[in-house]
Amino acid sequence: MAEGFPRRTKAGFGPHLRKLGYGRGWGRLWTPDEDALLSRVYTDGTSRTPLIERLGRSTSSINWRVDHLGLRGTHANRNGFRGGPIWTEADITTLRDHYGKMPMTDLAAKMGRTKASLFTRANLLGLVHGYHRPWSDDDRRALALAHAHDIALPDLATALGRKYAAVHKFAEKQGGQVRPPRASQARPDAAGHSRPISAAVGRDRPWLEGEGENSGGRERHASHEERIMIPATIATAVEPETIAKVTRLFNNTAFDVVTELFQNARRAGAIAVAVLIQTGGPDTLLHIIDDGHGIADPASIVTLGRSGWSEQTRRMEDPAGMGVFSLAGRDVIVRSFSRPDRRGWMAHIPASAWETSRPIAISPDPISRGTAITIKVPDAWLKTLADDVATAAKHYPLPVTLNGDTLPREDWLQDAIHVEEWNGTRIGVFQKHPSHYSTREGRLNFHGLTLPCKLLQIQEVDRGAHWIARVDIFDAPQIQLVLPARKEVIENEGLAALQDAVSVAIFRAIASQGAHRLSAEHWRAALDLGVELPEAEAYLFGWVAPAADSGRNYATGERTTDTSMVIMSDFEALVAQPAADAIAAHNPFGGPLVVAQDAFTGYRWYDVLARVDDLRFRVLQSDREFVVSATLDAPSDAEDGWVDAITMVATVSHAGASIEVSTAADVAFAPDEWTCNSVDQTSIFVRRGSSRTALDVADLFERAAFEPSTDSDADSYDTQQERFQADAAERVIGLLEGDDAALESRIRDKLSGHYFMVPADRTVTVVINRDRLEVQIVERTVTATGAGGEGA
Repeated sequence: MAEGFPRRTKAGFGPHLRKLGYGRGWGRLWTPDEDALLSRVYTDGTSRTPLIERLGRSTSSINWRVDHLGLRGTHANRNGFRGGPIWTEADITTLRDHYGKMPMTDLAAKMGRTKASLFTRANLLGLVHGYHRPWSDDDRRALALAHAHDIALPDLATALGRKYAAVHKFAEKQGGQVRPPRASQARPDAAGHSRPISAAVGRDRPWLEGEGENSGGRERHASHEERIMIPATIATAVEPETIAKVTRLFNNTAFDVVTELFQNARRAGAIAVAVLIQTGGPDTLLHIIDDGHGIADPASIVTLGRSGWSEQTRRMEDPAGMGVFSLAGRDVIVRSFSRPDRRGWMAHIPASAWETSRPIAISPDPISRGTAITIKVPDAWLKTLADDVATAAKHYPLPVTLNGDTLPREDWLQDAIHVEEWNGTRIGVFQKHPSHYSTREGRLNFHGLTLPCKLLQIQEVDRGAHWIARVDIFDAPQIQLVLPARKEVIENEGLAALQDAVSVAIFRAIASQGAHRLSAEHWRAALDLGVELPEAEAYLFGWVAPAADSGRNYATGERTTDTSMVIMSDFEALVAQPAADAIAAHNPFGGPLVVAQDAFTGYRWYDVLARVDDLRFRVLQSDREFVVSATLDAPSDAEDGWVDAITMVATVSHAGASIEVSTAADVAFAPDEWTCNSVDQTSIFVRRGSSRTALDVADLFERAAFEPSTDSDADSYDTQQERFQADAAERVIGLLEGDDAALESRIRDKLSGHYFMVPADRTVTVVINRDRLEVQIVERTVTATGAGGEGA
């Protein structure tokens, strides 16, 4: 403060400045040049920031001058000067797709904007955050009730389970005059008891004696005694607000809607149904027209649970009175002929009317029979609509046309091997390969509506085809479907009886074929159901020793019917391969070996067969003897390679007794202590004097022990096999022929794939040891026949 001047505030200067004619910016007048620069910025649509810095003026000063010059609204950029990037159509689409579905922090980072920017734009677009609960009709009624009964906003917010600020904001938008915040209070009911606000607004909860305001202004909690109003009787009922949930009764796909309307047409006694898909206008329309007896009472189509069908239809099908509500949420026009009134009527049901109880006008219509329903087709239906209509018509009992063309129909039991009727149904039995059907396919046909059902399906032993059944329902009230969509069967006594009937039909179909290969379990099940079947055909497949690589194993396809056949149990390849080698030289079992098929246990012809229960090898090495098997490894001091004798020993059970049989063997293997069957650790024994060569033994060892790895980082099958073969040959040759022979085998294996490197007219000699490597190349004489004069 300068000396001699009184102390004054900024507010004190204002009135005197205005009296003197100074306005905003009085400290520095705007020059014509500055006005021209500001006007050019608005004309060119450039940023004001550089101008603010250049002129040394504040943003408020710039805004005031813009208003004074009338520049507002003349800016070339339609979005004005912005603190962030302009909102493009792509940005708005991204916001619509992710708003409320992605955390706002992540969405802001994804779009390169602030959260405040996203909230502002979402509000302008009318988007509702997925984490915010929308205001329902119940909430609106509660707000109106609170207004009528002078209930305070905090009490209303508590009753609705919402924040006070949200309720206050919504009330202001609705124009409601609700009491301002104050302490929560309870309102007395007619009997003078204190009743909580939540009950007043329709959110009832048990009220407690003494609930209300105490002298301190806080809500007093209940005493230990609760006075709960318990009625003398109760009855089933449907709350009026249920109407607000009708759009969730069906999933509203085109197929569901068409199927439901087809069912209604059939129940109405229609002879045919016509479907039209009308395009070319602003909207695609679907018309479904039938020639049935029409709808007598228009109210029945919008009354949930009301069914106007005949007593016979109700008995046969148990209609729920909900089929038309498959259209809920769609813009629909219904035209129908009322026989009692002898005139037609029309009702337009807007999409929004399904969830409210607002009146729907009925007007006269010239329709003379049947019912015609027109639906405004949503975009989601367009791609598959024609296919959905064709699918709904495929097994429908009435002819259907689509845009004038008759759609193909197919008997639900077409190609059935066996058909029989049972209690208002037709049961068809089929033989199908598993690759030609799915367990999720329909098993029941309810007048064109097909749905899955748990019914017996049987696969005969060692035969590919399955026996399955389909059921065509035409008058079976005992078979009930889950309402309203009828996509599942209710598990009840009627379904259990149907399942038994299907089982009987399948067994009868099998009996009609003469012979079968059913398991003994299914054979006994057929007998229990009163269907007598002979035992399964008495043959088994010849036994082939399994390889360690399961991909090599296969059934021989050779049937054996010899009554002396012997069942071979499932043995590990490490024992089965050398055993098969020994059995090929001499079969000690007295009959052909066959593969075990335990599904036949229980048949007389199978149970009397002899069975090999155990296989092992007795090895004699010098003056000691030991036993090896798939699970019994060799003694730690046993030496691999040549042994004096090997005997295969088998335990055979027959007629309740067990015996041992044996035969000489040339080769035996024993697992390592970890049963990994690796090339280096698996024990290999070969009988001295055997005619088996080292490579023969190596091949047998590969079949017995090679099992490729299927790990994601493993080499290819061929690479693994080649490496195993080379390592096995090297080890076996070393054991049987010595280290030099093994070294030769290994070198040959390494070089065998490189012949192509040597020209046809050259011979390469390699001399190698630990100290040197010599390569000599000489000319090779090639004869006319291509044979070389020198060894390659």
